[in-house]
Amino acid sequence: MRIPALLLLLSVLSACGGGGGGGGSPAPPRPLAVAPAKVILNPGEVQGFRALDSLGREVPAAWALEGGSTGLSPDGFFTAPPTPGDHRIRATGGDGGTGTAAVTVTTAPLPTPSRLGIWLWRLERIAAASSHAQLASLLRARGIRRIFLKVADGSRQNSIQVGLPWDDPAIAPAYHAQGLEVWAWSYNYPGASAYHRDQAGALLNAARNGFDGFVVDMESEFEGALPSQITDFYAAFSESRDEALRQGWIPSRGAFPLFCTTFGNVGSDLPSGQRHPLGGHFTQAQLQAADALVDGWMPQTYLEAWNKVKEPARFLAEGNRVYRACGLVKPLWHITQTEEGEAGPGDIDAFFAEAFKALGPDAHHTSVWSIPNAGQTNGQGQRVDARIWDTQGRVDWRVFTPR
Repeated sequence: MRIPALLLLLSVLSACGGGGGGGGSPAPPRPLAVAPAKVILNPGEVQGFRALDSLGREVPAAWALEGGSTGLSPDGFFTAPPTPGDHRIRATGGDGGTGTAAVTVTTAPLPTPSRLGIWLWRLERIAAASSHAQLASLLRARGIRRIFLKVADGSRQNSIQVGLPWDDPAIAPAYHAQGLEVWAWSYNYPGASAYHRDQAGALLNAARNGFDGFVVDMESEFEGALPSQITDFYAAFSESRDEALRQGWIPSRGAFPLFCTTFGNVGSDLPSGQRHPLGGHFTQAQLQAADALVDGWMPQTYLEAWNKVKEPARFLAEGNRVYRACGLVKPLWHITQTEEGEAGPGDIDAFFAEAFKALGPDAHHTSVWSIPNAGQTNGQGQRVDARIWDTQGRVDWRVFTPR
């Protein structure tokens, strides 16, 4: 009798165990890495953790606190309890693979605490928080320890460019209550001496209202200014700080730092072989006039704007080089950027890590521009605010704390 071909095929598969139930064993679970793998916290501090696959890519995971049930959120944020002790955080991936991280809680002061920061332009334009108190709580939960708030645009008090009361004593305490440093910053313009002193009034108000430092934003408007005009401008801010000291609003000049932020590629008149690969802004004389009166610089090393997100080491090094080639001697605290939505959390973490290699302790003061606006779009008109906020939430903001 002739056997139909289909029945013959089925009988062969059955004999070989190919009919279903007796196939090969399932793939073993793939182990995960948890970042950071080890951290030391003081009571009440918050640390976020991330689960990574073997290629260093973040993967979804379920989070558990071994030996306990409180203090760990479903998305991997651990709040240190009041009692010192050791804890272990476990991440479990979708295929059952696991990884752990060790946490030590101590009441001893932590050396060289991270002061990684983030910048805010307009509170009323963000969707994440409706008040400074709410935003401060959110930032603390992420591990951010410093915020820069815009308090002035030239001398236009309470202007639409600021969105923040010119003189509000309740703002700084809202951030201090969450353990954050809060610095004021202003966008500035050159002019006559009286205009410079008018602008410097923002520093005086910030000192009186309990802010921890001040940053002057000196950009393209100053590129045509004479060095003597830049000296006069910064002298006005220096005098305001002296007045704050005389009034008892700050304990010392050093306790209320005055920094300048400007382009990360400076030195337009450097010899051709020494210039930044992307060109330069400001002459050496202009920059040196400011360097004599500020405590430090915050170069805007904006890798997204330069399309160099994957090259943090190169452009941190180039920025450091040209600042020093211009004869500037004050500390450098770099700012990177997420406003285009191009950089992921790994890119920001890499920027922090490369800053540490390039700058040592000064890298603890690296910062990110900025908290995104609701409805923010990139250069292609794509909405990117939710993406940016998610990226910033998954950055390891405590990367420089003791491990």
